[in-house]
Amino acid sequence: MAQGNGDAYLQGVDNYSISHHLHDIKKKNYLIFGRAGLNSIASVTNLIKIHKLSNQSILTPDLNKPNSVIFFLYEGIDLVWNHSLYINNAKENETVEDFTLKIINRDSNLLFLEKLYNSFPILPFVGAFFEDFLKLFNEIFESKNLKDSISSIFDRIKKLFGFYIVLGDKEKNDLTWVNSLKDHKNIKNIRFETFKFTLEEANKRNLKTIVETGVARGKVKFFFFRKINWKDGMSTLMFSEYSSLYKGQLHTCDIDKSNIEAAKKFCKKYSKFVTFYVENSLNFLKNFKKKIDLLYLDSLDGNIVGAEEHQLNEIKYAENKLHKNSLILLDDKLSKSKLSIEYLKSKNYKILIETDQQILFSEIV
Repeated sequence: MAQGNGDAYLQGVDNYSISHHLHDIKKKNYLIFGRAGLNSIASVTNLIKIHKLSNQSILTPDLNKPNSVIFFLYEGIDLVWNHSLYINNAKENETVEDFTLKIINRDSNLLFLEKLYNSFPILPFVGAFFEDFLKLFNEIFESKNLKDSISSIFDRIKKLFGFYIVLGDKEKNDLTWVNSLKDHKNIKNIRFETFKFTLEEANKRNLKTIVETGVARGKVKFFFFRKINWKDGMSTLMFSEYSSLYKGQLHTCDIDKSNIEAAKKFCKKYSKFVTFYVENSLNFLKNFKKKIDLLYLDSLDGNIVGAEEHQLNEIKYAENKLHKNSLILLDDKLSKSKLSIEYLKSKNYKILIETDQQILFSEIV
């Protein structure tokens, strides 16, 4: 659909998507539902449910209800997720077509709560409000000082008045990590899907030791205050929370002490699961003694001369500490990862996921 951030949209062209062209040809109205971050099988069931629910709402009798749903799918990482779903859940000798139809038919059935919320949309809002209120009450009760209590209250006020926008989908999954992902799915976090995939894969492989070069330093506000910067992904915060959930340990380094201090504040809640190092990343990796389960390289910015060579040398220093199950995630792919990608491919590493910003490697798929 190319809705929202396509090249045409960014260049001011407002008639570029498939829906626009269908409207021009058929002279009918088309409503776009774009779903990112789900395999295409789940997207199909999701849209079937939307179609059913839009025709069953008792409180909107005048709604211009759709006559049909058109699915437009393209296979990127979706293909990997679909394949994994089939391999892990299909019965013996069950064809791809039979399995896909079975999953779609099963998952597109409307649940009682979905029907109830569709007819009375105020209910999930009230539920979310009281859930958030209870969370706030617990934070205040557990806080050690008045400053933390006031901070929690002001965070809720900011959220209530739209100071920042967080996509609050609750994803049904047995993994505790996935249930906590909603706290990081900020609309500005363009690296979210890569981090989500990486940490889900890390959990499947029971990976515990995470090594990061270049901490999440946030951004400066009012000359000296630091605040979270979701555009950069806030990797240190996400890795530290993951470590706290699965009894792992994050080892992260940065050459700038002020960046380390900022990251410590962001990760204060998970401090016992993080070890910080004020050190050049090459020296840090050279002297690191433990085996590395997940390696994340994001030390030098891509616009700095020598960033490509630096990242490649980081891999070479860390190489003897990796194992067959290890994951290697490279940031700023387009600006500083060309040499690293060529090197890892020459060592028979496989690409698990790739975006314009990041690329994830492993020896095994």
